[in-house]
Amino acid sequence: MELLTVALDLRAQAPPPAPPDQAWEPPPLPSPFRTFSNALIDLVQNRLNDARKVAELIESPRAVAEQAATMASFAGRMARMMGRQIVAAPWNAALVTSSRSLAWLPVSFTDLRSVRNALGGTVNDVVLAILSEAAARYLKHHEVRTNHAPLRIGCPVNVRRGGERAALGNRVSMMFPELPSAPMEVVARMQAVIRETERVKAGNEAQALELILSGSDLISPTMMELGSVIGTNAIDLASRLGGLTPKVSQMLTLPPPGINFIATNVPGAQVPLYLAGRKMTMMVGLVPLSANLGYNVAILSYNQMLIFGMMAEPRLMPDVDLMQAFAAEVFIELMAAAKHAAEKRAEMVDEKGEKTSHAA
Repeated sequence: MELLTVALDLRAQAPPPAPPDQAWEPPPLPSPFRTFSNALIDLVQNRLNDARKVAELIESPRAVAEQAATMASFAGRMARMMGRQIVAAPWNAALVTSSRSLAWLPVSFTDLRSVRNALGGTVNDVVLAILSEAAARYLKHHEVRTNHAPLRIGCPVNVRRGGERAALGNRVSMMFPELPSAPMEVVARMQAVIRETERVKAGNEAQALELILSGSDLISPTMMELGSVIGTNAIDLASRLGGLTPKVSQMLTLPPPGINFIATNVPGAQVPLYLAGRKMTMMVGLVPLSANLGYNVAILSYNQMLIFGMMAEPRLMPDVDLMQAFAAEVFIELMAAAKHAAEKRAEMVDEKGEKTSHAA
């Protein structure tokens, strides 16, 4: 999103960028000796940074003990949570292949705010209500037996502080709300979402998870890269085999993952953006699929719209357009409920005003 604000213009007739003072030329490639010496310098700097981190830990034992206690407590809660059963959704039934199907749903940001104002919660709560109720109706449509197990949604959380907006690196944690997998009346669904997100926030789950992930700074980058390559290649190989032969795919069927799907809300520009005088009409976000996460959603805001970008693996979810239709249906019902709540509130205000007038 930061790159888009730089690459695009805020007006259709934006002036061209000023030409550079002189033509750019790449510097010459370093010699083998220079390459080796640069690598050696990087290695020494990394070792010094590791030593500095260890020294900081030694100098502040109380802070280390408090962080260790927090990490241990949250790790225990995470283990218990991940050990609880979640609904066996069809889009989690096997490893994904390389095929993808897409659907997207644009809604008015103004309408979304009106739902929030009338029914309570936050914009993110409204988003989770739409997606969780749509998923519940999808499961019912396909006659999936949920056994009263919840949907667990992975929600990335931005934990950047105010002064870190343009800083490089990832500052994203995750929270894992668990929501009913059976269809509900939309106001009851909204209330269930608000209760769950308030519980998650009260437990500081996103901050605790970030603290645990920050411990990876002490792991050697070489070991991290090796583990990442092995894991990625193993999943990729299994997915390719699953896509080649259905029998192999059935053998690779996995139990539900720790979450049923990812839903990430990314704020964007609330004004039109232009490229070479042409207005960008819509922006659809996509969340990559992997392992047996066969359905994910990116929610982008742009120009007073909120766009739900739904990506699915067609073998696991052959009808992602049906999920989109259920989401649109839920949003319409939420709008109607918000309108009814606003009218009822206005009637109560009028009645109170009339009583006050009669008493006077």
